[in-house]
Amino acid sequence: MSDAEDKPEVASSSRAEQRGAADEAAAPRSLAPRMVFGAFVLAGLGVLGVYLALRPDGDPVGDVDLMDPSSTVIIDGTPGDDVTFVSRVTTGLGAYDGSSWKSRSNGATQAMKASTLTVVVVGPDGAEQTSRCALWGGSMSSDRPDDAHLTENGVINDCAISLGSIGKHTVRASVQWDSTLAVTEARLTVYREAGAP
Repeated sequence: MSDAEDKPEVASSSRAEQRGAADEAAAPRSLAPRMVFGAFVLAGLGVLGVYLALRPDGDPVGDVDLMDPSSTVIIDGTPGDDVTFVSRVTTGLGAYDGSSWKSRSNGATQAMKASTLTVVVVGPDGAEQTSRCALWGGSMSSDRPDDAHLTENGVINDCAISLGSIGKHTVRASVQWDSTLAVTEARLTVYREAGAP
């Protein structure tokens, strides 16, 4: 009699174990979509963090064509306004060794680091303020127009000028390019952040 009473309990326990095993097996599958979603969220936050870290303060005023010595931007500024700069550069990759576009692009990036940006701001009274720095201090993104070219977008630098007078200021810029670069397009966006009132 006791053996007969024990049998249903054994069977019931076995079914519970089976349900537990099934739940454990299903758990990773149910968590997988959440994990994938979480990974996308973290990746998005990472991109946003890079954007916020590299984005200059202030508002864009205009672009200087770094391939045209006569190109200028006019800023209507006041004393204490901060002027900063971000560039976009497209160059050929023929001068760099490497079997892949990425390895040749790395060579071009190093050459941009070796290039020097010079910015001159001329005030309404004719006084000049000059800032000189390495052209490349990091970039927002790299584009591949084709296998032979690289475009660096949102290239930051350490050049900055604080305006010393009120009125219209003229901004001009030039780059002493590394000799290995074959630049086809280069533009410098000028940003102005208003000083404290």
